[in-house]
Amino acid sequence: MVRRLVFFTYNFAILLDHRLLKLLIIALMKVLDIQALDPGDPLSSAVREFETGKPDRVVKCDILIVGGGMGGVAAALSAVADYLRDSTGGRRPSKLSICMTEETNWLGGQMTSQAVSALDENWLVESSGAPASYQEMRRQIRDYYLERFIINKHARIDKKTFNPGSCWVTRLAFEPKVGLAILDRFLKPAVDSGCLKIFHRHKAVSAAGKRSPDGRVRVKSVSAIDLDNGELTEFRPKICLDATELGDMLPLCKLAYSSGEESREQTGEPHAAEVPDPENVQDIVYPFVVEWRAGEDHTIEKPEGYDEFVEANQYSLLGYRMFVSALEHRDDGTTRELLPFWTYRRLIDRNNFEDLNYANDLAMINWESNDVRDVNIIDKSPEQIAENLARAKKVSLGFLYWLQTEAPRDEGGKGYPEMKLRPDILQSDDGLAKHPYIRESRRIKALNVVKEQDIGKGHVSGVRARPFKDSLGIGHYPIDIHGRQVPGAAQATAPFQIPYSCLIPMDAENLLPACKNIGVTHITNGAYRLHPIEWSIGTAAGLIARYSIRHNLQPGKISKNLGNLIDIQRELAESGNPLCWFDDVPTDHPAFAAIQIVSLFDLIPPDEDSLSFRPDDPLSRRQAAQILDRLIQDRKSKFCFIADIDEDAPEFDYVARVVNTGLMELDDMGNFNPEDLFSQGDFAICARSRTFRLPRQQSVFLDSLDDEHREENGHDYLEISRAEFAQWLYTVVSYKKKWENLALRSVARSAI
Repeated sequence: MVRRLVFFTYNFAILLDHRLLKLLIIALMKVLDIQALDPGDPLSSAVREFETGKPDRVVKCDILIVGGGMGGVAAALSAVADYLRDSTGGRRPSKLSICMTEETNWLGGQMTSQAVSALDENWLVESSGAPASYQEMRRQIRDYYLERFIINKHARIDKKTFNPGSCWVTRLAFEPKVGLAILDRFLKPAVDSGCLKIFHRHKAVSAAGKRSPDGRVRVKSVSAIDLDNGELTEFRPKICLDATELGDMLPLCKLAYSSGEESREQTGEPHAAEVPDPENVQDIVYPFVVEWRAGEDHTIEKPEGYDEFVEANQYSLLGYRMFVSALEHRDDGTTRELLPFWTYRRLIDRNNFEDLNYANDLAMINWESNDVRDVNIIDKSPEQIAENLARAKKVSLGFLYWLQTEAPRDEGGKGYPEMKLRPDILQSDDGLAKHPYIRESRRIKALNVVKEQDIGKGHVSGVRARPFKDSLGIGHYPIDIHGRQVPGAAQATAPFQIPYSCLIPMDAENLLPACKNIGVTHITNGAYRLHPIEWSIGTAAGLIARYSIRHNLQPGKISKNLGNLIDIQRELAESGNPLCWFDDVPTDHPAFAAIQIVSLFDLIPPDEDSLSFRPDDPLSRRQAAQILDRLIQDRKSKFCFIADIDEDAPEFDYVARVVNTGLMELDDMGNFNPEDLFSQGDFAICARSRTFRLPRQQSVFLDSLDDEHREENGHDYLEISRAEFAQWLYTVVSYKKKWENLALRSVARSAI
């Protein structure tokens, strides 16, 4: 009946005034409901037709976040942070209205609905290698288990590093539904305050915008279908964040983007392909969770397509054994220990608990054998995507069946029927993840695209990747490419940064990426796609959006005024978000923000051969002079006699400047004593100078500046630590409003 009505309306409309056309035309749109996909009947179960036309409701908002994965959740938290923060002593900012859509009924993306809850992280994630908010999320996941379940008192568990699954791929593995509970708890204050509205089971299907004369698109509205009841909601945001798993807003807004594999000519990357291949995206996979039930048989029915997958050698343990370690003998004569397959991504280790809820182990299965290669779901019809995802589900179910019936047993024989599929863990009918694990997205055409040469360990000289002065976060993970690739493309990386310029599309005014869709290549996406990095991207995008609205600035224009960009960087650092890599400055260090910013702008440059800042180490007078010299505006050298430094010495100019400026003094013999420690007495002279004097209430380390206190305690020559000096520098430069000048100098030095 609807199809006839559409046909009739189309033919009859040509006889009517154009003004009536909009009222009569009923459009039908096919939409894929991924969560509803049944691998046995993908088209009927997941490809749905909805009538679209006049929206059922219109929602105006300041910020629309399309996609509720890790990036989307982090963006929401960041966008509301200033309103929810304790406003004691200051005026509370106005409330922003934020809407977030998510096509499944679970927030959290790769750590929840995609079932990859054995987190892919770096070795410093517990201290300095991830945002404080991400660390807090991990802490609350640990506490969830520690507080609700009976822990084995004989397990010798350290509560600060507790890993419920005791798995070897990560420091923290957990049930996806527990991750969901923590994320919902994180967002509850924002929802309760009215700042945030979450629209579960809503999928963006169209967008409207206006293109300016310079070719940049301003998004005016985004329409989303409620997949449960077919209602259409039109959102009218000031800023739109694309946190979808596949960068869905880019084609909807008719923006340029990259997809799949670029060529060497396009990117200049040594390990890019000779010919671009948009179809070559990273493998997708449907993880699942199984329970080990000794002595029982839980073999599933043989899945459709299983024989075909076996014939194609889809399934293997790759030399690993189930419960014991194995040795891999390499061609170069070395050996490598292969740890047990079962404990690879184990979510629950029953030996950690004395609780009936966890009488058996639970393991999440995400292995090369259930990866699906050469199956692209980007820019395909709903029918094609449904068929491809159905195949991916059958591959995963086939792997489970193979594990139950054909996998070599450690003691001999075949098959582990003791593995029981647990659909209740993922709350799905078939026991597979609600959404496939997505490793690669469409990617914006950004102001700056991060390339292999920027982060590959073989391309950098020091211990860090290429420095970005517009850094908004950090990350570290190998370039991990699941799928076809040029040999050598998968490679180690140096600890890297997330530059502001890779979040800014060249052709959009008010749309920002907040997931894996930033300005990276097919190769570098392999390092930027992991859990804490996506969280950092979302955190930065949420703050940029909030700052843009508060200051009536479009995101692309923020970086044109360094002062605005520095405001964002300072807030990120003060909220515990690392911008530079250090292995000895955790996010809860008292001088964390100061060290991050003074290092970013080279007031205290990071070592090239070490990730250490050495916050507790003292400074020499030479080092202090070199740092202070960077704050002096007048760069002209004036005559100064220094008894113990030759005029031709490299340090003479900067020492002379700090002496002439009155920041440091010579002794009675005219010596500077460059190798002596920078003492509290030296610091007091510097801090009281006309150049850097602060109002009393803004002074730091008041004890160090108090003559009477120093004399009573014999502190005239007690050294000042690097962290203390960094904190004072940060306070002084902020008060004197000199960050922009310092940033310009730092950028200029980097360009030389």
